[in-house]
Amino acid sequence: MKKLQIIRELNQIKMNFNNNEFDLQTISRIIALIRANKSILTKEQIQKLLEIPIDLLENDVKLNNISEFVNFGGYFSGNIRLNNDISFLKFKKVFEDHKHTLEDISEFIQLIHKRIMIDKNLLFEIEFLLRNPEVVIRDDVSLHSYSNFKKSGAVFALYIDNVIMNIIDSKIKLTEIESQYKDNNISGNNKYDIALSFAGEDRAHAEKLADALDRKGINVFYDSYEVDTLWGKNLYEYLSDVYKNQAKFCIMFLSHYYAKKLWPNHERENAQARAFKEGKEYILPIRLDNTDIPGINDTVGFIKYNDFTVDEIADIMLKKLNKLNKNIS
Repeated sequence: MKKLQIIRELNQIKMNFNNNEFDLQTISRIIALIRANKSILTKEQIQKLLEIPIDLLENDVKLNNISEFVNFGGYFSGNIRLNNDISFLKFKKVFEDHKHTLEDISEFIQLIHKRIMIDKNLLFEIEFLLRNPEVVIRDDVSLHSYSNFKKSGAVFALYIDNVIMNIIDSKIKLTEIESQYKDNNISGNNKYDIALSFAGEDRAHAEKLADALDRKGINVFYDSYEVDTLWGKNLYEYLSDVYKNQAKFCIMFLSHYYAKKLWPNHERENAQARAFKEGKEYILPIRLDNTDIPGINDTVGFIKYNDFTVDEIADIMLKKLNKLNKNIS
């Protein structure tokens, strides 16, 4: 199942490169994909994918705000947990002393690229190590030249295609992967992995998470994805079925808007009916503020939206779905 999801996501990235529809977030997304799938991708595949952000950092970007970048030294240092590795300890010291430059980030990811093939411990730490270049590319840099960056699209697409073919050839044919996905699908009678419930005023947050979940191959019910399906439906009955029967989990964006709105409360009541009937976790709250929501007790575990990026929330959700898969199988 996971291999098919990876292939689908890589295919989408490859199309973005071929169609000239890519930006810095696309490169950051590649690093996030490596981090999320470090136990599935081979070292060769990881190495090939890392060539894309390495090329970007060497040739195409500059810092937006040096002082803000330097202030992240403590965060960068904290992601290095290889305390017996002299090469990485050198970077850890530079980050701790807030003396790092963009060139250090470039050399840091090149070190990962070089050592991934020979250091067995590196694979266990790569999820943390790659946070540094991912954050820098996502938040701290801009392009020297937009036109020059776009010229790299065809080359980057070839890198991605090489990895896709390697995934297929190294394991099983794509048709067999699809068959395996169907056999292992944990949906049962559920149409969706996740149903999102939110107030209209909080749509921007919900849409970012919906896109992040979708990039990871998670099947999400988000109303903007379902315009053709919802057109003409009796929404009261249809949404009752979605939130009560058709998803494995319901993510709720809790806020003062959510507490006041008619449709979110309708969704919540149906989700609560499902949770009560099954007697197990189904509702996964994301708090945008501290508003009390009827039926959502203070003892229910929640995530604060501002404490995580949407990609990190999507990673957590993927782990939760994988655990559900193991329990069912």
